[in-house]
Amino acid sequence: MLIDLVRFAQGFALPPGLLVVIGVVVALLLPRRSARTTLLLASAGLYLVCLPWPSGVLLHRLEWAYTPPARVTGQALVVLGEGAVQGLPDFPGSGQLSRPSSMELLTTLALYRRTHLPLIYSGGTGTTLAGNEALTARAELVALGVPARAILLDPNSHTTYENAADVARILRAHHWRRITLVVSAFHALRAVYDFRLFGVQVQPFPTDYQTPRHSPVTWMDLVPSASALTSTAVALNEWLALWLTRAGLRL
Repeated sequence: MLIDLVRFAQGFALPPGLLVVIGVVVALLLPRRSARTTLLLASAGLYLVCLPWPSGVLLHRLEWAYTPPARVTGQALVVLGEGAVQGLPDFPGSGQLSRPSSMELLTTLALYRRTHLPLIYSGGTGTTLAGNEALTARAELVALGVPARAILLDPNSHTTYENAADVARILRAHHWRRITLVVSAFHALRAVYDFRLFGVQVQPFPTDYQTPRHSPVTWMDLVPSASALTSTAVALNEWLALWLTRAGLRL
């Protein structure tokens, strides 16, 4: 109980909870009613997007659209990169995958050891400071014992649509039509949609879940946190991208 009270206090003593407290205090001190109301509404909005419960609901509906299948049916394992950083030390040398990409790589490694299917890793270089996802992943997979000859790369794509387009060309060159797609759970709906645009038969294999299938709401869900704010941003971005993709934009 004491630990919970400490965590509750920390939630409002540190950002972003502290910003909510400051906003409320300043609003109550403002002389003009309109300004006070505006700041209180802004503080309430910030509080809402920083809560674990709303972010969990938004992510949960994305993540649990698919579940990991019991049996792999694809002719190849396809992995979509979720980011890499250059210049950071890692066990094969230099360059490090992001946390979601690392979870995808672990899942892919387990599936490869079970099936020995060929791997296709898709992902280019994002921002100026980013590392190339496909090249970094290949180095890590080889260091973990996957033969280099089993790994095919798409090191140039920057969007999910480009992932699907570039991988589809690789699949046609090898006369493959069915894939098992290893992808972050929150991203699976949009990724599957894009691959099906190119006539690829997709078996989604989601990984890196951030929300459990069933999670009771507790009073700690009333405590704002930076991680919940990040999750809300990720979920809102993915929902928006999914809607725009279904509307015909190629993202």
